[in-house]
Amino acid sequence: MILTLRDGETQVDIDKLIDIMNKAKTKKVKVPMSSFAYMPITPIFPDGKGNYYRMIDVLNHKNKNKFFKDHYKRIVNADVKYPILLYGNKNDAEIVDGHHRIMHQILDNEPFINGIFVNKKQIEKASP
Repeated sequence: MILTLRDGETQVDIDKLIDIMNKAKTKKVKVPMSSFAYMPITPIFPDGKGNYYRMIDVLNHKNKNKFFKDHYKRIVNADVKYPILLYGNKNDAEIVDGHHRIMHQILDNEPFINGIFVNKKQIEKASP
């Protein structure tokens, strides 16, 4: 999967980045879930038609159509043993991978999630 970072230009091949991070054996950190309090009301799920939906939309309409059913299932079944990937620093981090895992932890009222910070060099290596 290819992701465009919030700068609107930088693209990252998520599978390639995960492989890079696995080989780097980067230390995991505990990220407070309070860092993601904005997520339930922020449009983050693209439908491929130019629309983005919020977690609250997915939860409220989980049986509406295939799009909502699929995302709801991914949230509920998210495997939080895998760390989320963050780009930036602890004060201003962008989620590169792990939105569904974060949502899972929010629903479970967990105080932390495991994360790994990726650096610019790793992001550049993972460009498509």
